[in-house]
Amino acid sequence: MKAKNTQAMESRVLVGRRYVEHGFLDAAMRLFAQNSAEVEPNDWIDLAERMMERNRIADAIRVCEAGGVPLPRERLLALGDRSLERRDMERAILLYELATADQERWSRVVDFLTTSPDQERRAIELAERHLVTTAALGKRPPLTALDALEEAHAHVIAQRATLTASPGCTTPAASTRAQGVARRAH
Repeated sequence: MKAKNTQAMESRVLVGRRYVEHGFLDAAMRLFAQNSAEVEPNDWIDLAERMMERNRIADAIRVCEAGGVPLPRERLLALGDRSLERRDMERAILLYELATADQERWSRVVDFLTTSPDQERRAIELAERHLVTTAALGKRPPLTALDALEEAHAHVIAQRATLTASPGCTTPAASTRAQGVARRAH
């Protein structure tokens, strides 16, 4: 009976591998998760790489954690570098956090943030965490990938709340809310 179970699991993993080859990543992830005892580390790595190709960072992190394989650090750093070039700061910071970026990259992030006085608090926070404290020397325990995602998400929410609460805020969401309040007042 046990041999039959193992054979069935191996068959599912084989089908999962083919799904990865054909780009059916969710189906592959489901089969790998259900039959993880038979999934090889390279299978998890291949699935995570394909997730990264599709910009599914959170799914790639889950795949790496489920398979007990390391995150594709160099790939995360390259994506972070591209995000920084496009001035997508939140994404660059998230990717650098996940990949535990070096001080040179964090220095570039702080340089970009200091081009706007609105980003002072964030620049100071990142400088403290990655450039001038013992954390930069590796004495801070590393964040797990999911912790880094949650931290970045919390920061985005806090920033949005600050923007919409600011007097004279000109974000589309704030001006739409203000118009709705004005209409209800009349």
